[in-house]
Amino acid sequence: MPDEFGSGIIVPLIKDKSGNLNDTRNYRPITLTPVISKVFENEILSICQHCFMTDELQFGFKQNMGCSDAIFAVKSTVNYFVERGSRVYVATLDVKKAFDSANRFKMLSTPLDAGIPLPVVDVMCNWYSKLFAAVRWNSCLSLSFLVGSGVRQGSSLSPALFSLYVNIIIVSLKSCDCGCYIRDWYFGCFMYADDIIILAPHFLVCSPC
Repeated sequence: MPDEFGSGIIVPLIKDKSGNLNDTRNYRPITLTPVISKVFENEILSICQHCFMTDELQFGFKQNMGCSDAIFAVKSTVNYFVERGSRVYVATLDVKKAFDSANRFKMLSTPLDAGIPLPVVDVMCNWYSKLFAAVRWNSCLSLSFLVGSGVRQGSSLSPALFSLYVNIIIVSLKSCDCGCYIRDWYFGCFMYADDIIILAPHFLVCSPC
């Protein structure tokens, strides 16, 4: 991959203009990447689209599906059990900085397991080995530094790659045979990107996975 495909410019955007402008937590970093690299990423997505399919219980980064669909699915599942005299235990998990801290080695081995051709995975591995970024503040630009973990910010490919990576969570929970079931359908876990809701009826005794 050309070195330029791995370059990015980070622009900090203020979250709350009425807040403390000296607090780094009040800024959201947005990474600008070369347009030509996004065109290349969209070609990969087009060619390997069938390999990037994730479980139906993952609602993030999918066409014609959004947060409202996930909320509706969770409420419908809870209502189903409540109407039949059962309480439902709910656990929520928001993985902090999941996009920025994802293990690169494990993340890039996931596409190979999903059936994406080895040459394409090799291209992605080479691409991720040369990710550099610089921070732009007003008219000043910092020195470039290596980005050594997480998905590539500002990338068209990153959402699909991340969804494939975390899909193992749903697969693992299903294999434990724990959580809410409606007939033979599993509704014990709902994900929206890296936000997770786990449901279990109170009368179910879970065995160790």
